[in-house]
Amino acid sequence: MKKLLENKKKIAIISGILVAVIAVGSIGLKANAAIKVDSYAATKGSISRTTEINGKIVSNLKKDYYTKIDGVVGTVHVKKGDAVKKGDLLISYDKDDLDLRISLNDLSVEEAEEKFNGKTQAAGRVAGLYSQASSELATLEEQILIYQSAIVSLDDQIARKKAALASEGANLQISLIECDPDDYEELSKQVQRNAYEQGYNRELTELEETRACYSTNLADCKTKRAEMTSQKNSSYTSMMTKGDKAALELDKEMSDIKAEDKAKDLAEAADGIRAEFDGIVTSIDVTEGTNVGIGDKLLSLDSTSDIVVRSNVNKYDIENITVGQTADVRVGKKHYSGKVTRKERMAGADEGESNNVGTEITLDAPDDGIILGVETKSAVNTADLEDVLLIPEAAINEDENGTYVFVEKSGKANKVYVEIGVKNGDMAEVISGLNECDKVIWNDTTELTDGQDVKC
Repeated sequence: MKKLLENKKKIAIISGILVAVIAVGSIGLKANAAIKVDSYAATKGSISRTTEINGKIVSNLKKDYYTKIDGVVGTVHVKKGDAVKKGDLLISYDKDDLDLRISLNDLSVEEAEEKFNGKTQAAGRVAGLYSQASSELATLEEQILIYQSAIVSLDDQIARKKAALASEGANLQISLIECDPDDYEELSKQVQRNAYEQGYNRELTELEETRACYSTNLADCKTKRAEMTSQKNSSYTSMMTKGDKAALELDKEMSDIKAEDKAKDLAEAADGIRAEFDGIVTSIDVTEGTNVGIGDKLLSLDSTSDIVVRSNVNKYDIENITVGQTADVRVGKKHYSGKVTRKERMAGADEGESNNVGTEITLDAPDDGIILGVETKSAVNTADLEDVLLIPEAAINEDENGTYVFVEKSGKANKVYVEIGVKNGDMAEVISGLNECDKVIWNDTTELTDGQDVKC
């Protein structure tokens, strides 16, 4: 019985060893089995690629409107953000104020003409006979009174103008002290403009120039009075020289030109400020009833016919974008065709975009659906190649030595380094490393190794 048990034990041990050997053999066979792979024969074909970038709708044409006259704003016919057509009335001046200024300009022309004629006639009178001197003295006395009266009036206007500018400056200084931080910059500009106006205000300068002219004329009249008195007593004749006459005529010509230019500006102002193109009002810098001076800004207009998408593109995408490429611009649910028309040659041109490069896509046919400042996405056609060698992107791998793929040869995986060009997320261009019909292989779940048995 004991011997039988020992024999059974030996049989059991042997059986266990055989089972183990069979199991190990089975594992070895499984380990050496060929792995199932996907495959693709490298083929010539076409490939295109689009690069999607974010951007903002902006106008490529902007116009700031400034007043050419001193006047009063009558009516502001638009609001910020309004769409306008070429020729639309944007701002009109106060008609009563404008009519007054036109009349004053006409009077100044007449006055200049009278002044010119008066001086030439005075020269003729001075050259006249003794008998004429007596009658001229009465005329000179009258002119002296007129100039004296005019100078008193001008002194009053100058004093009131200076006081108004000084008062405005004081109020601006107070506002600057009490203003919110957001208003500080604009108020600072107004303070600076007021300081400039106090020294160089056009109306004030013209008044002072007129006063100086009147003072000169007054002095001339007094001098001529003395001359005529002397002429009467001594029969002295003072003649106007050719140089004096030429200078007087030149002054008259300059005065006429200035008056003509001012009359033209006033006539244009009577028609109001009108849009020079279809666009959007992006700023309004005056209010109704505001007194404006020559050069003051009235409003800004951005064109809606010349629209671009301005984008800041990262360093990875910018390499693929060049001027002339077409693009599909998506604004809301609508699509517009366009073309890349600008690519900046420096990074960080826009504040806060230090690593990005600015680009512009000009829309081919913008319409009324365009809203300035709206964020948008653009798909730029960055590649369109024909007859190039293509493989699936899924077959491409990388290591420290570069980009490689596995090529199936005689049932084994062979590692081959390649140069890849355009990729579109599905297929990739092979520049070098493969030939047409080479069978590239890959496995989505298992990393292949060089020399590994594979089964396509």
